[in-house]
Amino acid sequence: NNMAKPTISEVVGHIQDISSQPQATAQEFINYYNSNGWKVGKNPMKCWKSSVTNWVKKDNKWKQEKINEKSKRNQTKQSRRDEALIQIQ
Repeated sequence: NNMAKPTISEVVGHIQDISSQPQATAQEFINYYNSNGWKVGKNPMKCWKSSVTNWVKKDNKWKQEKINEKSKRNQTKQSRRDEALIQIQ
């Protein structure tokens, strides 16, 4: 497999409409796959465009889960404060 490795500008151009931080995301993607020899599992990558699209989708999902997690923690703290105030009254 002789897939042509993408440049940073090619990756940014491909993900600019689906990533909130295309430059940083593109750099992370390129760094990661440069470090593992452009393999997906044990197999050589066949299509970087598909791989980076999946990368962005997973990254967005992970970030949303972190936001939801933080929101739940904050909500729990607020619920405890509310309960404490109710008990005082």
